Amino acid sequence: MRMSVDDAHSSHSSLHIPQHSVTSAIASLFYFSRMQDSRLPIELCEMVMDLVMDPYLWWDRHRWWRSGTPSERTKYTRICSAWLPRGRLVLYHRIVFYHPPQVALFIRSITENPSLADMVRDLVIKPRYEDTYIPFVHDTLVRSLRSLRALHYHLPNQRQWFYPPSHHSLVARYPITELAICPPIVTDTVMWHEILRLIWSLPDLRTLRIHVSAFPKVTDSSEIRRISAFRRPWSCAQLRTLVLTVYMTSTVH
Repeated sequence: MRMSVDDAHSSHSSLHIPQHSVTSAIASLFYFSRMQDSRLPIELCEMVMDLVMDPYLWWDRHRWWRSGTPSERTKYTRICSAWLPRGRLVLYHRIVFYHPPQVALFIRSITENPSLADMVRDLVIKPRYEDTYIPFVHDTLVRSLRSLRALHYHLPNQRQWFYPPSHHSLVARYPITELAICPPIVTDTVMWHEILRLIWSLPDLRTLRIHVSAFPKVTDSSEIRRISAFRRPWSCAQLRTLVLTVYMTSTVH
């Protein structure tokens, strides 16, 4: 039976392997994989690869600061060719868009090799520069990313909401069950209107993570009624997990 990283995370905390232990494990794997009759099963090798790439427990595995490059994720496949399928799965498990042109490049990749799209589980929108619009709600992506489950918005550099008014309904076409949002440090009510509209538009949402530094003050009754109008009777009906992380900064009073 093949154990995935999610199985490992959901079992016991003893599988939260320190980085130095992971390094030792990789060294051992290198030694044994050079031998013709390796004493390590491929399932164990695959689990170690999973934990190297995502060594956090479930409640902390969506950190916004993450180390690792594609070359680091694939270097283990040079040790043993049998690791290549798992290495490819680890590489395409989470796709991060920093710049708008990356969307077109990724669409070209999955068009040429459709099997890559089935490996994508997490999609991270993380603009490198402020006021950047990343057009990730593309018809080709919506049709192809059938296994997508988690969507992450990392928007600390954005001064305003750049997506069109219908953005929330377009995102709802993805089979999203997990949403993580890190809005700008200083935000306005318009930004929060759109964030709430997005949250309440995902019918199958089960896990919600919000990382914030400040909330806008909404005291006007008409503003509250306007926000409430976004919510549908079925909004968040499937929600089971809510993680709210508040970062206090010198700009918050």
